[in-house]
Amino acid sequence: MFLRSNLSSRQKVRLAALLPQLRLKTESFYTSFTSIDWSQTKAYCSEVLASPPSIWINLKGRKPHGIVDDSEYENLRDEIITKISELRDPRTGEPVIKRVLRREKIFHGSFAAEAPDLNLDWWEASHFMTGPAFPMIRMNHR
Repeated sequence: MFLRSNLSSRQKVRLAALLPQLRLKTESFYTSFTSIDWSQTKAYCSEVLASPPSIWINLKGRKPHGIVDDSEYENLRDEIITKISELRDPRTGEPVIKRVLRREKIFHGSFAAEAPDLNLDWWEASHFMTGPAFPMIRMNHR
């Protein structure tokens, strides 16, 4: 944000030319979205921005590269709910996800259409932890 507000347009263009991969690497580090092939993606989870994670349908007309037609929307949500409901803790056999809630069951009002399509109600927090899917580098300091 500092560079964006303090550099001239010419300086920004020059910096972008000198470091062409910087923005891509920064965005991919924080969002994990730059490597997604949107033309093949029907649904996705924003693990960085959501807590707990929620699932978004890549719907035509709502998302810039949407591929899911309105006619497929409900069937896709049903399929995702079914598959998620089958996930089990290998040690206990208990469901990993208690329930999957459709957007319209929990969101109401003028901004409900902007909410995630499916919302996950995770198992007990003491049994798992969340974190980014990308690898972290750990340094030993002495």
